[in-house]
Amino acid sequence: DDDDDDDDDDGSGVCLSFAASPSSRNLARNSIRAEAKGRLSKRSSSSLFKNLALNASSSSTSSSRGFFVVPSAAKGFLKELQELREESGGGFGGATSTSSSKGTKGSKKLDFTLPLSILHYPNPKLRAKNTVVTVFDDKLAELAKGMFKVMYETDGIGLAAPQVGLNVQVMVFNPTGEASVPEEEVVLVNPRILNRSKGQTLFEEGCLSLPNIHGDIKRPKAVTLEAQDLSGKKMRHSLEGLEARIFLHEFDHLDGKLFPDRMAPQVFETVKSDLLAMEKQFEKENPGVKYVKY
Repeated sequence: DDDDDDDDDDGSGVCLSFAASPSSRNLARNSIRAEAKGRLSKRSSSSLFKNLALNASSSSTSSSRGFFVVPSAAKGFLKELQELREESGGGFGGATSTSSSKGTKGSKKLDFTLPLSILHYPNPKLRAKNTVVTVFDDKLAELAKGMFKVMYETDGIGLAAPQVGLNVQVMVFNPTGEASVPEEEVVLVNPRILNRSKGQTLFEEGCLSLPNIHGDIKRPKAVTLEAQDLSGKKMRHSLEGLEARIFLHEFDHLDGKLFPDRMAPQVFETVKSDLLAMEKQFEKENPGVKYVKY
């Protein structure tokens, strides 16, 4: 894997966030929704992207590489997402059979109550190990459905099982963030990364488990992965742009990592006080409960 490669794009990030600001979220959602429904050709999508980039903010500036630095969810992702879908024939990448994910422990019977709710930092379940899913039944499908429901209700575009208190290797996402576009919904069970691109981008992220905390995070532009679907079928996917970033963010959750873990020191300092405040609130509400502190 090339996770630490320095071949990155210069320029400030965008707030696509996994709990994005309303203006940024709506900008991206409207464009992706239109493309998902087949209303955009490659040429019209490119034209729309350019208009979004130029009009998203009156404070947009030019970087050292000559592209616009736009403080919205539009920058880069729509173009990369369109190119990916043109190559794969639409939908969520191209799937082929492959070997299953590796794991040391199988999951126990899923135990949860609907409706699900989002756990906030520093709940210890966000740092706990997540077991491999071995039973693919109606209960697993019910979990995924419940995860999508709470994700939409909290204005997210991705969610991992530990964020709702279940330490199993399951994630869901929909880059449109809209329940009205179910064809864009993705469920990945027991995902495993095969390869990360050398090229990286720096963008501002947020997280449903860390409300009101945002920061620039450097991640690979593309990723190749293996996973299973809700029936246990094994598959391989290649993702780029927005979908790659969402996947990597949620994959971190399945590995017990949170996005502030990946912040540069100077970025982390801008959110440290907020994290400490969340820790104090958790200690007040959960006396004696041990957790990992920043």
